Amino acid sequence: MEVANTVAARAARTAQPHAWLCLEEFTHRALNDYSAMLSMLGIAARQTSDGRALQAFDEVSVRLRAAAAVFHALRPPHKMVLCEVDRQLESLCAALSTSLLSERGIRLTLSSEPISIGAYRCWQIMLVVSELITNASRHAFHSRRDGTIVVMLRCRDQDLECSVADDGSANQFAGPGRGTAIDRKSTRLNSSHITISY
Repeated sequence: MEVANTVAARAARTAQPHAWLCLEEFTHRALNDYSAMLSMLGIAARQTSDGRALQAFDEVSVRLRAAAAVFHALRPPHKMVLCEVDRQLESLCAALSTSLLSERGIRLTLSSEPISIGAYRCWQIMLVVSELITNASRHAFHSRRDGTIVVMLRCRDQDLECSVADDGSANQFAGPGRGTAIDRKSTRLNSSHITISY
């Protein structure tokens, strides 16, 4: 299965080299922008002696570094090697918790078996999981400041099952957005499927 995934990944990069190059360039520039913003925060912090302002600068810096770590975790793979997807998800969840969830009292937990898969498939799983966690944080807890999001990853026979669930409630007008549409297309292209319920 992983041999097929590696071949498919190489075929995708070969078929659309310009698109892949643009994606890598965009990722590189975005990470540089994060570094520049952190540098500006550091300069501003050094120019004040106000305790409350310094605390605010520190809190923003911590969350901004975590947001950069999320973006770093979602970079497209450069080498088609085996990756420990459970460890990759652990790093992603930790960064998302710090940058997006903890300030709102939302707890994110991960339950995963030790699983190694191809880098390309691992990257796709990371993108989908990140989008689903972000959606849950934005829409499931609109009327409260606490809650739980649980990510589970397990291997069943030759299938890899991943779920993202929350204990929040959806707005009555909630429906799939652009991110969900991208996730659905991505999974279809890789002979996978995604099920979403509210």
